[in-house]
Amino acid sequence: MAQALDLDPRHGYVYQVAGSNLASFARRFDEADRILHKGMRNLPERWTLPWTLSVNKFLLEGDYATAARYARQAAEVGGRPHLALLASNLSLAADRDDEYQAAIGFLEETLPQTDDPNLRPQLEQRLVKVRTYLELSRLERALA
Repeated sequence: MAQALDLDPRHGYVYQVAGSNLASFARRFDEADRILHKGMRNLPERWTLPWTLSVNKFLLEGDYATAARYARQAAEVGGRPHLALLASNLSLAADRDDEYQAAIGFLEETLPQTDDPNLRPQLEQRLVKVRTYLELSRLERALA
């Protein structure tokens, strides 16, 4: 598989499949990350590469904060504001102040760029939810 990547560094699907399969089937997460990062360097406009990294991180490794970061990147690169919903959910699962803040910032950036009348209210509701979870998390830590 690595030889195919060297033959055509602009063929994004090879990076995506290799990164997904190495993580999913071989459980070789470091190698999957390296291949996907190489693809992201060669094809910075291909949103499916950070998306694949996000999926690997949250489904296979349980690293929600890193998964949220890559989901946000996929949303930005691909102009896919609906991915902000997933990214914010991953930030909630990470349950860290910095992740809540990143989700809030990203949702606040995404809202003005969203013209889909069905997606806009979902993003607005998610923003309220993330802000609420941030305050509840801070309160729980203070009580503990």
